[in-house]
Amino acid sequence: MKINIKKWKDIKWKNIGQYFVKRINIGLFLVAFLVASYCINLWYRTIYKPEWSNLQKQNYIKSKDSETVFNKDKFEKIVNEYLEREQKRKKPSIAIKDIFQIKQ
Repeated sequence: MKINIKKWKDIKWKNIGQYFVKRINIGLFLVAFLVASYCINLWYRTIYKPEWSNLQKQNYIKSKDSETVFNKDKFEKIVNEYLEREQKRKKPSIAIKDIFQIKQ
């Protein structure tokens, strides 16, 4: 099977390019319109038509309430660690010998 290369050479690529350049504004407008339509539809569905039933809403509220348990032992441990670090920071630092002997 032979491929006829002459046909490819005869195609006027300049005309094809001009065809697409003339219509690129229409294409960009169409893409922008589709994206905007999708975003507006998504916004409308989430605000005005929520898909959760009352049972699902109640289960979600219960799960959030059960997750907010205050663990006093962990809190006190973290506070103690913070106070220990603060005490270490307030201690005077030990002067280190200048090993490079840079004069100031």
